[in-house]
Amino acid sequence: MVKYDSIGKGYSRTRQADPRITKAIIDQLRLTLPSTVADIGAGTGSYSVGLAQHGLQVLAIEPSKTMIEQGEQHQNLEWIRGLAENLPLASSSVDGVVSILATHHFENLEEGLSEMVRVVKEGGPIVIFTADPRLCPQDCWLRHYFPFLYEAVYKVNPAIEDLKRRIKRISGTPVKVVPFLVPYDIKDRFSFAGWRKPEMYLDPLFRAGTSSFTGVPQGLVTSAIRRLKQELRNGRWEEKYGDVLEHSQYDGGYRLLITTKARR
Repeated sequence: MVKYDSIGKGYSRTRQADPRITKAIIDQLRLTLPSTVADIGAGTGSYSVGLAQHGLQVLAIEPSKTMIEQGEQHQNLEWIRGLAENLPLASSSVDGVVSILATHHFENLEEGLSEMVRVVKEGGPIVIFTADPRLCPQDCWLRHYFPFLYEAVYKVNPAIEDLKRRIKRISGTPVKVVPFLVPYDIKDRFSFAGWRKPEMYLDPLFRAGTSSFTGVPQGLVTSAIRRLKQELRNGRWEEKYGDVLEHSQYDGGYRLLITTKARR
């Protein structure tokens, strides 16, 4: 069973595209309109729709039937069920490729990257938005309350420099890395979205929308949530970490990796 067929119900209620992420991706694609872009691991398609609204023709590739059934629609958007490791697209058939917070779900990262390179035209851009929790500040409060989350994501998220080397080897061209600092009012509620809103982590709906929480023993989660709730009530959290409330954005380790398919 595809992972999100079982945990993806209700996903669209918390995971919605943030326009600043969409803009950052469009800026790096640098494609003329109307170009065709494949969104690999599109989820429920919120970012696919954002790209489509910009005027791009979007092929949303997603393996989970549950996610596609929740999928958003747009006249410039076509849904296609398929795996990253075996994309149902012809070679050199799209002008650009994106993958947004999805590469850590690939069954085989190398094969998924190779497929992304295969389907894009020579010289076409490939933009990957991903996260490396190793880049988070060591004093981040999330490390203190949820150390098991970091341990879990280390296993599925390669270090950015490692990912950069892999992409360069497969694409045949250099890889640019662009940091994305997470705004305090980020719309997409991914695992680091509540860096300035700790109460967000008490919400089971929020936790259900992040694979980081669903992939660890729930006993650990329950214990951590109980502790966070108590320290929010007694003021200990603000006493220890209240300085973070003065920031408007934070480095949660999120990065854009940009490359192009080598020309022959």
